[in-house]
Amino acid sequence: MATLDRRWPLACALAALTGAGALWAQNTAPTAADASPEREARLTQVDGTVYLHLHDQDDDQFIRAQADAGVEAGDMIRTGDDGTAELTLDGQSVIEINPNSDFIVNSLAPEQTEFYVGIGSILAKIKHLVEGESMEYHTPTAVAAVRGTELGVSQEPGDQVAHVGVFDEGRVSVSQPSGGQPTQIGPGQELALQKGRPLGQPTALKQFAASSKRMAFTRSRVSQVSQNWAPRNAAARQAYRSQLKSKPAMSGSQLNHVSPNVQNRRYNALKARQQALGRSHQQNQGQGGAQQGNRRVHVRQRQPNQGQQPKGQNQQQGQEHSQNQQQHQQQN
Repeated sequence: MATLDRRWPLACALAALTGAGALWAQNTAPTAADASPEREARLTQVDGTVYLHLHDQDDDQFIRAQADAGVEAGDMIRTGDDGTAELTLDGQSVIEINPNSDFIVNSLAPEQTEFYVGIGSILAKIKHLVEGESMEYHTPTAVAAVRGTELGVSQEPGDQVAHVGVFDEGRVSVSQPSGGQPTQIGPGQELALQKGRPLGQPTALKQFAASSKRMAFTRSRVSQVSQNWAPRNAAARQAYRSQLKSKPAMSGSQLNHVSPNVQNRRYNALKARQQALGRSHQQNQGQGGAQQGNRRVHVRQRQPNQGQQPKGQNQQQGQEHSQNQQQHQQQN
């Protein structure tokens, strides 16, 4: 009897700890009620100059991107000269956004996942999609539909030439934004597309040949990320989103001294973003709201260009850009 008396407080303590642990897990892990109709997208690595435009920010407003930030449909990721970003989908697929790129998350619905590469390039390792799922990568010149593959997509400045390539596995269906008969490319192949010209024939990797080693790194990242991935429930996603919104915002003109290439493509990129979001908005309206729970992306009117900045201000920004470059070199 004395033994039972001594064990009773210990049992109560263990029960209390177990209950607390269960309550913590209940408050952080996704439940059936938290099931989202959209994929969970998250920045798992951010290096160098990377900015994020949130879909519910005013147009031409950016915040500094940070690792672990959740990304939603309508958000845009912008990288500078020295910037790369890694976007992970559900802890199973990894997209690497290369320097000098504008990458728009157009839709995260599993049945219609869509991204838009306005300029620059990406590498992606995508898990095999199941029946009923789709994923497309759009550029001003190309549309690449994947089912699970290792691919590269690049869009050159001027919206004239795009390249789509497949590395070691998978097949990609490539077409033009205007439609028409697609062309299939397989492992070790790529296709160049020029606006206004018919689709050519696939060739051996050329544009992406130098990216094979980088693709091997992206491939290895999938297993690393999946081991550390913890899905977030709706409350956790909202909390992280609120933190992002509280960060100081800056206009596109304030990014000029960080990356001159961003300045050159600023308005074109926003125009391309509106076109991409407008297409998804029309598709959602055409479905009559059948996909309940899928957030609709609305297009805001872009403010007109107010003209060039005064010469003195441009000179000041140039001096700030040189100072930032020196500081970055010292930090590295």
